[in-house]
Amino acid sequence: MNALPTELRKRLEKAIRDARGKAEEGARKALEALAVGRHEPHGSMDANARALRTKLRAHGRQLGDLLDKQKGAQETRRLEREVAYEHWHRMLFARFLAENGLLLEPNHAVPVTLEECGELARDASRDPWELAASYAERMLPRIFRADDPVLAVTLPPETRQALQRLVAELPTAVFTADDALGWTYQFWQAAEKDAVNARVKSGEKITGETLPAVTQLFTEPYMVQFLLHNTIGAWHAGKILAERSELAAEARSEQELREAVALPGYAFEYLRFVRTPREGEDPNAGTGPWRPAAGSYPTWPKRSQELTVLDPCCGSGHFLVAAFDLLVRLRRAEEGLDLERAIRAVLEGNLFGLELDPRCTQIAAFHLALAAWRLAGRAIELPPLQIACSGIGPHATKEEWNRLAEEVVETWPHETTAEKARACIGLERLYDIFELAPELGSLIDPASGEADVFATGTERLLPLLEAALVAETTGEEAHERAVAAQGMAQAARILMGPTAGYTLVITNVPYLGRGSQSELLREFAEDQYPEAKADLATIFVARMLRWVKRAGTVAAVTPQNWLFLTSYKKLRKQLLDDRTWEIVARLGAGAFETIGGEVVNVALLSISGGAANKNHLMAGLDVSARRGQPPILATEKAALLRGEFLSASPNAVAPPSDPSDPESDEREVLLNEDAAADGLVRLAHQSDQLLNPAVHISFRPRSGERLSGEFARAYQGLKTGDDDRFRRSWWEIEGMPTRWLFYQSTVDSTAHWSGLIYRVDALDGDRQWARPQGKGAWGRSGVAISQMSQLPVALYTGAIFDSNMSALVPELGEDLLALWCMCSDLSFCSRVRAFDQSLKVPNGSFERVPFDSDHWRSVAAERYPYGLPEPQSADPTQWLFHGHPAHAESATALQVAVARLFGYRWPAELDESMRLAPEARALVRRCAELAPHADRDGIVCLASVQGEGSAADRVRSLLAAAFGPEWSAAKEEDLLCSAGERFARGKVQPSLEEWLRDRFFEEHCALFHGRPFVWHIWDGQPQGFHALVNYHRLAGPDGEGRRTLEKLASTYLGEWIERQRQLVAAQQEGADGRLAAALALQAELRKILQGEPPYDLFVRWKPLHDQPLGWDPDINDGVRLNIRPFLRAKDVGKKGAGVLRAKPDNTWSDAKKLGVKDRGKEPESLRPRHLFPWFWGCDPEKHAEHRNDFGAGTPGAVPAGKVFTGERWNGLHYSRVAREAARRDLQS
Repeated sequence: MNALPTELRKRLEKAIRDARGKAEEGARKALEALAVGRHEPHGSMDANARALRTKLRAHGRQLGDLLDKQKGAQETRRLEREVAYEHWHRMLFARFLAENGLLLEPNHAVPVTLEECGELARDASRDPWELAASYAERMLPRIFRADDPVLAVTLPPETRQALQRLVAELPTAVFTADDALGWTYQFWQAAEKDAVNARVKSGEKITGETLPAVTQLFTEPYMVQFLLHNTIGAWHAGKILAERSELAAEARSEQELREAVALPGYAFEYLRFVRTPREGEDPNAGTGPWRPAAGSYPTWPKRSQELTVLDPCCGSGHFLVAAFDLLVRLRRAEEGLDLERAIRAVLEGNLFGLELDPRCTQIAAFHLALAAWRLAGRAIELPPLQIACSGIGPHATKEEWNRLAEEVVETWPHETTAEKARACIGLERLYDIFELAPELGSLIDPASGEADVFATGTERLLPLLEAALVAETTGEEAHERAVAAQGMAQAARILMGPTAGYTLVITNVPYLGRGSQSELLREFAEDQYPEAKADLATIFVARMLRWVKRAGTVAAVTPQNWLFLTSYKKLRKQLLDDRTWEIVARLGAGAFETIGGEVVNVALLSISGGAANKNHLMAGLDVSARRGQPPILATEKAALLRGEFLSASPNAVAPPSDPSDPESDEREVLLNEDAAADGLVRLAHQSDQLLNPAVHISFRPRSGERLSGEFARAYQGLKTGDDDRFRRSWWEIEGMPTRWLFYQSTVDSTAHWSGLIYRVDALDGDRQWARPQGKGAWGRSGVAISQMSQLPVALYTGAIFDSNMSALVPELGEDLLALWCMCSDLSFCSRVRAFDQSLKVPNGSFERVPFDSDHWRSVAAERYPYGLPEPQSADPTQWLFHGHPAHAESATALQVAVARLFGYRWPAELDESMRLAPEARALVRRCAELAPHADRDGIVCLASVQGEGSAADRVRSLLAAAFGPEWSAAKEEDLLCSAGERFARGKVQPSLEEWLRDRFFEEHCALFHGRPFVWHIWDGQPQGFHALVNYHRLAGPDGEGRRTLEKLASTYLGEWIERQRQLVAAQQEGADGRLAAALALQAELRKILQGEPPYDLFVRWKPLHDQPLGWDPDINDGVRLNIRPFLRAKDVGKKGAGVLRAKPDNTWSDAKKLGVKDRGKEPESLRPRHLFPWFWGCDPEKHAEHRNDFGAGTPGAVPAGKVFTGERWNGLHYSRVAREAARRDLQS
């Protein structure tokens, strides 16, 4: 296959992304010039322009643009996209045709090059690209309608020139690559996909309009070939092996068999074979005749001309084009047809395609036509392609549609009254079927309703509709609906399919979890496919099985999680009981060349419609990497699927070869439970799958061990519904308030005691949380399993825990040690991943792990003869930390010392009842010795101010007390080195003074997860004013926070300013610069005290009348919100850091996050418009005017919308006037 190289693919992507932006901008200008969105034409428009405007408005309404019937104005968004798409792709298709020698000059039907188009254009005084596009348009009448008003729109000259330049600058190699067309629509939708995904994160549901963008994913060629070769190829090979029994018995390898069944010019490189086991033999050590691994599909027709192949989500036509190439060669070999007859025969009778998005349907049709012409070597006449859009809806009321039916049938001159009546009923039925088509697309099943789908068959209805279109006796509105009706009738015919069902339904299904599905799709799935409803992917698998009935087969690229997740257990059981599983190939992460990481984990599978016999052997392959290991590249996966046994698996072994069976040695590997990614075919009895835990699909031999679920229960954790509101790092909250409860979470690596860094707000009990889960585990001991990556674990403390970890709690306390040993063992991840490859492993899977209790009890006795260690930690981010700097992790000792300087005490110091190891409790008591060193007011300057010692001297004094005789200059140097190694990539500060000035705050933010509780405020001068401030004092209650900031600005900074004035008077060098910087800092701090935008505090979950006036923070709102005014202040140093020494994170300084929107949406019932206007139509990223006083009623402010949107914006500003007015309104 001549695939597009990565460099050229990137160039194509950039060109298409740029083209969409420019084309849509030009389309908008062109439609504005034609007054399409206005209630009336421009006065200067002539009759032709007015007629075009009428057609465009009718076409826009058919696309779904809404008409305001009272004002006459009409949306144009969908029409703009249509205009942009059609004009760009007409040019792009023209170049594809020209570069392949297929662009025909219409008068003489001879191929012309783009250069020749230029010469012809000069002779005719036309634009060369417009001429080439018009040639392409004539060659593709079913793709570009001759009466399409969209193509009659003239784009602005600058837009045409920009688009022409983009398509002209692409190298010729782009247009001659076999897969280039397949990428075009994915690139066209790329920006839209990013935008939709961003909205999904905030809770927006995916609708039929946004589904094509978010699910658009180019299927890799090796996936397409594997599925075709192990379905159609296996069927073909089965027939040959049935005729040549000696080949099946005597062939020495899979490669020999592939060569034997190859077609002229076509190799089945992905077709896999296995030996049939004789009676009593292990299925994976068979010595009988060879057979295709996926079976030979005995229920299929005997001849290739009878095969019917449907791709119901055909996208850009990748599967259809590949199937076309194979079927043409098959039919030539079987029937002796010449090339052009075979091409026409396959297009006419073998291939069918459906697609939700009409634009994608066009690309698929062109892709198939281009493939046919390339294969023929010239642009031959083709039959109508059996590709239709299944997403076309009536976009009209039932009454309007019925009027169309009456108008259309009146144009039929030869039909009887009875025939016309039946046609009207047929058109009415079309409306009923396709009313939800824009949302459901190919999921529509005409056969699920009345047996007689149309009163007149679609074969009769289609030509009658074509006649009506040609007659043009109806208005523009009716004409557009007749075009839609024609498309619906074509789609209905394909949706119905052959009476016996399609032979093969093959596709890359769209992926969309239930949580992102629209309400309509959710209800449809609940009604039609209840077992498959959890994901659109499995809904499609179930729909595909209806198409093939009992004789055909489904082949699909699907997510692999439905093969093992508990939520699909009923679906798996149903399909194992009632269908025949042929082959399953797990690809895992990295299967798509353009998608990195572990975002998409897929499998390739083939399932036939009929029930399996009791001895049926299903085949499986695994080319996925172990979780936590780098994904295997797509090219390596392809090689493994072909049977090229690469050393991609870390567990692959090289057993001695058996000369009598070249592949028997590899088959020994499949019996190794830990073997993965070896590309070997494994066989398993389908009936045995029903015996697996949760009926998961596995090709590993089952062990006789009991499961962990017999000894323990895995609990799912709490979902707050709004972590940014309800969750805090525990150090953000002072003391041990009863409102804030400890909240255990995930760990990065296995440790006895870790994941103890959060608190959760329980002010209103569990009523405020979205799902208060896991209560059965609270107060008990267990294992806390992080559910991602390599599944690291810690001991579960019995605290409330979040939904990113699972608490595995033993039924009997005596089993905790054994469970801990199993879960903390290096083999635990691979044992879980053997049957569950989810990106996030669900809780239920931790109850399905084989658990040899005797073995793990023995391990526990050896590892922990005195039991598990008692709780303790040397990590200052854990609530178990004792608080003593001399016994902290070496790299954090300086941070702990600074915290103690401010009188900070850890939770373990504040709670005498907290369970701690004796040695940790002893260190807690020793911390009292350091109390005299604590600062009284929460402000410590680096230089000596207010009679206090310098910060460095005070920290040294505290460290000397903490370390005792161990303290020395060398010890200080060691601590600086340790901090530099961990936080500064080995760069070590030469002194404590310089560390406090240049590194403390940045390292503090890094250690405490961007939520600092000691703030470094400065004036931007290295030798200027620097103050470390206790955040708990700065955000203290009852006015303490304001008093602390006033003291900083007036007393400490005031003394520094006076000192600099004296030095200026003494003409000391640099004093004038320090004075100016200090005065500027003082001005910024006073602005924060005043609190006018952008120095104001805004808390999205508080009503406007409760928003702070000036600097009056609530510590419960968290560092992330309370630090905002300091970061919004004028930068004195690092960009985006304001008056702070460093940026804690990018929340308030990332230019791409102007609105700073948190995930999820608010419940409307709790957010009335007059109290929370920002939840009603606010969008500060799109509308800059929404950022200030939105909905507050102040002069010039944008009023709140009438529709609740619930978006969780944080980056908003409200003036004091707006806040004071809200308080007055509340009182009145």
